[in-house]
Amino acid sequence: MKKNKFEVALWKRFACIFAVIGITVITCLGFRNEETDVSPTPPATLPDDDTYEYISLDDACIAVNGFPWLESGKLNRLKPDTNYSTGVDKNAKCTAGGRIRFCTDSPSIHIWGKYGNIMVVPWFSDYGANGMDIYANGKWQLTLSPTDKEITGTLEIPNTSPPKMADIEIVLPNYASVEEIMIGVVPGSSIELPKPYTIQKPIVFYGSSITQGCAASRPSLTFPYLVAAYFDADFVNEGFSGSALGEQSVAVDIAEIDASAYVLEYDHNAETTEKLRATHYEFYHTIRAAHPETPIVLLSRISGGYSIGLEETSQRDAVIRSTYEKAVSDGDKNIYFIDGCDISEGNAQMLADGTHPNDYGMQAIAAAVIQCLRESETFP
Repeated sequence: MKKNKFEVALWKRFACIFAVIGITVITCLGFRNEETDVSPTPPATLPDDDTYEYISLDDACIAVNGFPWLESGKLNRLKPDTNYSTGVDKNAKCTAGGRIRFCTDSPSIHIWGKYGNIMVVPWFSDYGANGMDIYANGKWQLTLSPTDKEITGTLEIPNTSPPKMADIEIVLPNYASVEEIMIGVVPGSSIELPKPYTIQKPIVFYGSSITQGCAASRPSLTFPYLVAAYFDADFVNEGFSGSALGEQSVAVDIAEIDASAYVLEYDHNAETTEKLRATHYEFYHTIRAAHPETPIVLLSRISGGYSIGLEETSQRDAVIRSTYEKAVSDGDKNIYFIDGCDISEGNAQMLADGTHPNDYGMQAIAAAVIQCLRESETFP
């Protein structure tokens, strides 16, 4: 898909801005130089005072989004107790794309949580990997990050007279598992369910670490979040870092979701072009068989020429394009293909490390997916 001249000029203008922002984030937050799961620490406990009344995620006034098979107290993005590969199972416990939503007239809220594992990688800030973004009335307010497996923070909500209900959204971390979250409100305050999304059927995103959110500077700056926010749509992030191998067990399960669209960013983790060819069409076909009319977007990598050579990029692109062309020849009228190289146009400023998109790259991917979905009848 080609961008018009205005879009090209806009992206080039923002390139330098995002490069400066990226350097600032690295300087201010610091990056670690090894990838590891931090070992567990002793259990954290709630603050022992009566400033706030605490409610759990099981409360009827709290909406928890992004977990299609949610069980009480278990934030897992796939079916629990299912036999997935080790990489998928491990990453499914990370809360990428998860959101906690509610309305309250409390003048402040206190957020307390206990983590399972947190992730440390060299090209990824603590905020991006392990942080929680807090929004009030659709506007970002602050980002919290954990200390010793505990996360805590307070949001002061601007006074109104008379008091009004504020829409609160907590965006969960992309690369950490969360064992418990409690929401504190001032005693006597009201708390209610949030208003529903305009598009209540979720957009389902499947893919690699890029879909999971690697190298975004905050959890709400991933391309899945940005696409869903544009349409005011619910969404499910089924990105599995290093483990998106087109497995049929995953395809069958995510095909159970009553989705408004599927976005398949499946390319990077197939070790060879042959393995991609052996699995790509079948993954698409499993989803299409369950959802004959639902829009499906196929996306190839934006990092061609950097993460792999141009020749292999072309070969992999051809595999994904062949899935698209076969689908069209079979009569699929709601299939879309985005050539990742058309998004990046070889611009390395979109990449944090030669593979993973930074915030600039995430916004570019989101813009391309939004343009695709707007061509369908499902999305305004």
